[in-house]
Amino acid sequence: MSTAGRDSAPYSFEITSGGTFPDSTFLRSDQTRHAFVALLREDRMRARWEGISTRERQLHLAILEWFAGRGSAPSTEDLVGKLSVSADRVWRHLDSLNARDLIVLRDRAIDVAYPFTTRKTPHVVEANGVKNRAMCAIDALGIAAMLGTRTRIRSKCHLCCEEIDLSVAAEPEPVVDTQPDSALVWAGVQSIDGCAADTQCSQMVFFCMSDHLDRWVAEVSAQTAGFELTPLEAANVGSAIFKPFLPRSA
Repeated sequence: MSTAGRDSAPYSFEITSGGTFPDSTFLRSDQTRHAFVALLREDRMRARWEGISTRERQLHLAILEWFAGRGSAPSTEDLVGKLSVSADRVWRHLDSLNARDLIVLRDRAIDVAYPFTTRKTPHVVEANGVKNRAMCAIDALGIAAMLGTRTRIRSKCHLCCEEIDLSVAAEPEPVVDTQPDSALVWAGVQSIDGCAADTQCSQMVFFCMSDHLDRWVAEVSAQTAGFELTPLEAANVGSAIFKPFLPRSA
């Protein structure tokens, strides 16, 4: 079931610190291409990435590396020490990253640095022995490609709360083992007012079976366009998004 539009091909542009957004090598099927374009509108992604300074991007990379290595958000003091810059400069760049919706600040602390979050979401992702929470199902499935390593995801059906366990191998392309093997992802397309974390991410969730997805969409999300994706399709969309976030040379 896919209820979103199918009228665009994936866009592409260079981003600071090398690489191209998205990594379209993962968008091989019509379903993944259509889902990507509908979920991540080009104008919003260009506003997120274009014009970002080298120093802002260095801070962004440092935040992602901190989450990946420690399973928590860095403090301002952590970033000052890691980058050997002033607290004022760190805050200027944090505010810019927040305005771009690359991170979300709450109470002057890092709450979200996509795909990671400090929020108690149901999506727990383990990579290299470190556990983090992901902002949504697609974010969780894209972490393996971003880090270049195998991940294990523990989440829940959005309707019945049955546990869903996924193993994602990153390269050369995603391979997803899922329990139960009937699990699916709903990727709802929603207007983003402010940050994705508070809007669209709530519509990108796991279900243990197609019947539960259909019931939830009919009862709760009937007015929201979206895509029913297999875990592998969702992992490819997530990989296209997040592999460019953390280039291997960074």
